[in-house]
Amino acid sequence: NKEGYDIFPAAASAVAALANALKDSTVKKDETVMLNITGAGMINATSKGFELKTPDLVLSAELSAEEVIASVDKLF
Repeated sequence: NKEGYDIFPAAASAVAALANALKDSTVKKDETVMLNITGAGMINATSKGFELKTPDLVLSAELSAEEVIASVDKLF
């Protein structure tokens, strides 16, 4: 069987947290919930020899909005 889920562990923890929230009724079954599930297919791709690209920019959470904008502008 080649079907299934291939997501980052961090994203999988969001799915697990949602399952727990449903189980303990923190979230109701009829509520709309949005999860950011990233990394789809990465495990499969890296097993086939594809490599992860190093980010072009890594920012500190301590930067001001102006510093973030200036840093992003430099990419273009």
